[in-house]
Order: sequence, then structure tokens, then C-alpha cells
Amino acid sequence: MKARLFAVLSAALLFVIAAIPASASNEGHSYLALGDSVPFGFSPVKTLWPNAANFIGYPEIVAQRLNIEDVNATCPGEATGGFLSLSGTDNSCRPFRSHFPLHVAYSTSQMDFATAYLRAHPRTSLVTLTLGANDFFHLENVCGAEFKDDVVDQAEDIGVCVFTGIPSMLGTMAANLNTIFATIRGTGYTGLIVAVTYYSLTYPDTSGAALLNAR
Repeated sequence: MKARLFAVLSAALLFVIAAIPASASNEGHSYLALGDSVPFGFSPVKTLWPNAANFIGYPEIVAQRLNIEDVNATCPGEATGGFLSLSGTDNSCRPFRSHFPLHVAYSTSQMDFATAYLRAHPRTSLVTLTLGANDFFHLENVCGAEFKDDVVDQAEDIGVCVFTGIPSMLGTMAANLNTIFATIRGTGYTGLIVAVTYYSLTYPDTSGAALLNAR
């Protein structure tokens, strides 16, 4: 998975490097990273708390390659609804924020932080976004909770629940992503927005990642 992710990022970097002015490295905060646990660099096998800087995601790698400073506002477990509003659908970002620090401290939604940041830093050159997987994970959790007492047919019932809920979930996710991109542009930001796609955790099954990326 890492090899494929870095391949995509490397291709994106070719465009990013060509588009960012030479003075960007002297500007300071010129790259805003948004999204979930992937750009956060979260790993369940690491016990490096409470310092979020111990978790290295692709934003830190990109910033190092471009010689610019990144502002990594990502949050593990962030779903598109929770990204837009603290009352929106959340997979685990809000509990995570209440117990552990993020790379960047803020008390608002990630969307509100992003808009405030971009308005305060009009010369920002790059925004990346990885978001949507937690919308699917939230659906799985809802279905699992609904049929948790159905010992006999639990797996089948959960599978049917997830399958029937996918179209609505994808529709909501797509609408939220459209709102997110429009809101970012609404700040007056005219630089690059790179939507980094997902890759399956198991190579034989890529259907889940393909559904999310199609949005």
C-alpha cells in the first residue's frame, strides 16, 4: 500500500513543484494538509503518545521534498460530515481529539480551521485532502451495532445492511466533498488542491477503495 501511495504522491509532486513559486520556501506556512488518519500518519502499532509529531504522514514527506512548511490539520477518524461540522457524522475524530493532541491545535471543525487559515494566509500554495473512508467505516459501525445481538445471522444481516446503505452513504459523501471543495475555493484560494486517493489494505480486494475514489 505504501509503495502505491508514494507513487501517486510522486506523480503529484511533479505538478506541485512546477506550480509553486521559488519564493514559497521562504514564506513559511505554505501547505495545508486536510483529512483523516492517512495524512495524519496514524499507526495503531505505535505507542508514541502524547507527541503527535512522532506520527509522520505524507504531508511531512511532501513538505520536506518541496522545502516548505506544512500545517497538518488532519484528524484520525474524520468523516466528511464531521469535517464540515462538529455536530456532523463522525467515526472517531472527536473522541480522539478529546484524548490526544493533533498536529495542529484547534477547537473548531476542520473546515472552519481550514477556511480561517486560508483567509489568513492568502499565499498558501498547496492544499491536500484525503477524506471519505470513515464515512464507510461509520456505516459499518452503525450496521454492526444494529445487529450486535443477532448471534445466528449477524454477519449476513450486517452485510445486507452495509450493502443497502452504501448508495446513500456515497451520495452524502459526494455532496459533502463538493461543499468542502467549494468552501475552500470560496476563501479566495486559487492554488492547487490535490485529492489523494485511497488504496486497499489487502491487494486482492480493491472494490472498497474504488468506490470511495469514484466520488
